[in-house]
Amino acid sequence: MKIWNHNTSNESLFGLGVKEATIEIADSNEGPWTLLTDVTLARAPGLPGATATDTIPMMGVMASNVRLTVRSSHGGVATAGLAEVQFFYIPASARELQPEDGAALAGAEVTLAWRGGREAARHEVYLGVNDNRAGVEGSDPAALVATVTTDGPYGSYTASGLNLGKTYVWKIVEINETETPSAWDSDVRTFTAPDYLIVDDFERYTNESPNRVFQAWIDGLGFSPDESFPKGSAGNGTGSAVGHDPTVGDIMETVVVHGGKQAMPVAYDNTSVATSEAQYTLPAWDWTASGIRSLSLFFCGAAGNTGQLYIKINNTKIPYDGDATDLAMSVWQPWNIDLASTGVNLKAVTMLGIGIEGSGAKGVVYIDDIRLYAMQAEKFTPTQPTEKPAAYYSFDGDCKDSSGNARNGTPVGIPTFVAGKNGQALSLGGGDYVTIDNWQGVLGGNPFTISLWVNTTAQDDRTMVCWGTTAGGQRVDFRLYQGRLRVEHGNGNLQGNSALADGQWHHAALVVTQDAPIQQPQVTLYLDGVNDSQETTDPDIFNIVANVPVTIGQRRTNNDRSFLGMLDEVQIFERALDAGEVAWLAGRRMPMHKPF
Repeated sequence: MKIWNHNTSNESLFGLGVKEATIEIADSNEGPWTLLTDVTLARAPGLPGATATDTIPMMGVMASNVRLTVRSSHGGVATAGLAEVQFFYIPASARELQPEDGAALAGAEVTLAWRGGREAARHEVYLGVNDNRAGVEGSDPAALVATVTTDGPYGSYTASGLNLGKTYVWKIVEINETETPSAWDSDVRTFTAPDYLIVDDFERYTNESPNRVFQAWIDGLGFSPDESFPKGSAGNGTGSAVGHDPTVGDIMETVVVHGGKQAMPVAYDNTSVATSEAQYTLPAWDWTASGIRSLSLFFCGAAGNTGQLYIKINNTKIPYDGDATDLAMSVWQPWNIDLASTGVNLKAVTMLGIGIEGSGAKGVVYIDDIRLYAMQAEKFTPTQPTEKPAAYYSFDGDCKDSSGNARNGTPVGIPTFVAGKNGQALSLGGGDYVTIDNWQGVLGGNPFTISLWVNTTAQDDRTMVCWGTTAGGQRVDFRLYQGRLRVEHGNGNLQGNSALADGQWHHAALVVTQDAPIQQPQVTLYLDGVNDSQETTDPDIFNIVANVPVTIGQRRTNNDRSFLGMLDEVQIFERALDAGEVAWLAGRRMPMHKPF
């Protein structure tokens, strides 16, 4: 222990430095305290840059607490002080532990690394899930997973097969039985295994060989060794074509994407073959490890698609069990498979196939985010809302409210009525709109749902329903942005994933819960009955203030973003509908896969 005694410029006059003191040690700040030595400390010179006045040997003791009791000062007064104290020690515990405390892992394997105590003969690794934290902290033999000896100061241990979604605790105990005490614990650290493992997220593929997607997902065309196009004759004999034409642009899909920046397009044509399939070969992978229970992927179809979607795991075919028309919907939809029910030997998965069967089936489907989860695959059933909406506009030849609340709309400009999704629809030409003059909408932080059908080809900013003020957080503007859904409240926004400006009818819904920040899951955008929201972390809440009336087809707060296209069956509820109720309004009737 090095001590710098009290060292102000007037130290020679007042003598405020410690002269006589007793030094005691303990393993706890509550004692018991053991006498180490009595010392007489040198007087500081009262000059800048003074060196340590005393170096006190600790005589090799093991202690975590040191107490210095002052018995006298150099000036003989009852006040005394020190300038600085430093301790120097031989490190006995493991340190420089990696990964960092609280780390989030990318996979189900982690390498624990540390710098060992200087006199350690071996290192014991204690590891367990957070539920067994007491076992790790108390060095329970059941939590001892490895004993490591090293030739140098650094040690490591790799733990694999971690359970997905679990938080783990770990520590290193340094052992040297020739010393007392013989065991020294490190700090207890934590890390968290990921919620899922990635089979393929399609982010690694490029336009260059050998990293082209059709070189990993073999299709009916195959690929030529000389990288020419068409790709050659080394395909799998089916009617599939993976990726876009590389002579035209990007092979990967970069617009119709669920997660990240890329998705895999698969064109299929069963005119002269029975099936179209893309096949992916994996190193033997144990899909029973890490608590894996479900295989999940997202697919997005296109209008006019036909056929039966399926997955193959090790040549076992699993047909898509949702509505057959889902393949023709241009919205990202989850498909979760209970692996235990497939009958596949999951201990060694080496092949994954994605295909469409059916005589004459033809179209294009996009695939993204193929993952493995430890969670059980679930479905939900569409259910009809039990109460009437607060306002309901069917637009069957007029703008009257069918809810019974007499919130009738007034057309502005020259909107027309045309054949719609159900009966007739409101057709707006980019300067027309409907205003509900006697209603200013759902206000404050109260929950609400907007449900409607939309048909447009407009790619720019177009408002469907709006009310509130221009101030931050004080309005709702449910609109289209770059051909996708979007909601904003003047101080933030939430956007959708899927393009819908294709001249087809789509169901769109916005659900806002009580006192919601404009982020998932408190605010949700639905497209064709499916959660289509992008992930956000915007903390700003809805606090809608009355100003302009509820308006359909224009951002009335700013008199802009006039809608261009058709709207039908506009309904506003004064509560947050659940996923099943939104699916019902979208025309869904069969059970649907619940996203993880």
